[in-house]
Amino acid sequence: MKKLVICMLLLSFVFVGCSGDKKEKLQASELTDKYQLVAQSEQLSEGESTMSISYPKVTDLIDKRIEDKVNETIKNRVEQYKELSGLGEDLGIKETTNVRYEVPYKSKEKLSIKFYIESQMEGEMTDVIIDTYTFDLNSAEDMMLPELFKNKKYKEKINSFIKEKFENLGIETLREFEGIEEEGQGFYLKGNNLVIYFQALDYTKDQPLEFEIPFDDLKDILKKPIPEGEILQ
Repeated sequence: MKKLVICMLLLSFVFVGCSGDKKEKLQASELTDKYQLVAQSEQLSEGESTMSISYPKVTDLIDKRIEDKVNETIKNRVEQYKELSGLGEDLGIKETTNVRYEVPYKSKEKLSIKFYIESQMEGEMTDVIIDTYTFDLNSAEDMMLPELFKNKKYKEKINSFIKEKFENLGIETLREFEGIEEEGQGFYLKGNNLVIYFQALDYTKDQPLEFEIPFDDLKDILKKPIPEGEILQ
């Protein structure tokens, strides 16, 4: 149940973020691959429930407008995560939530950040939700999956790849694979792969489901080549 609540809240955050006034896009004056990601952390408590949050702050970009916008987007998301704190208090349930992150892709032009929201209510298994950002460092915009490709034919190729892998997972699934979403499909970049993911309760019961697709297998439909990126642990 908690997993469903979190998924619905995250989805509402996305729609709220998309419904605001559209601002003119930035254009970076110069790019660099020498920028850094500095770990930040916060601790919250509400009654018997606690929340620990870690997130990155981007530093040393040449264009500080881009740096400020990326960091503002991340910080706004962290504030939204805080709204998830103490959801079990109304039910009299002790809850522990941990928000942590990884950086699976770092390059001069793009940056992927992967958040894990791990929540455990007393006496229950830990729920895991994935939340990701892939920033275009030319504009500081959070990219949507279609923006990586020349046209809508990408869906057919990705669906074909995932369907083959899905049929040979070797684990119990809740339903047959029905294809990636038209809008809002979860994805991120990792090293030299595109990763498509689905939350738990979509196709699997307990854990999110992820599929890695090599950039080389997509090169004929990519809008522009994506170089291999650095994976930060």
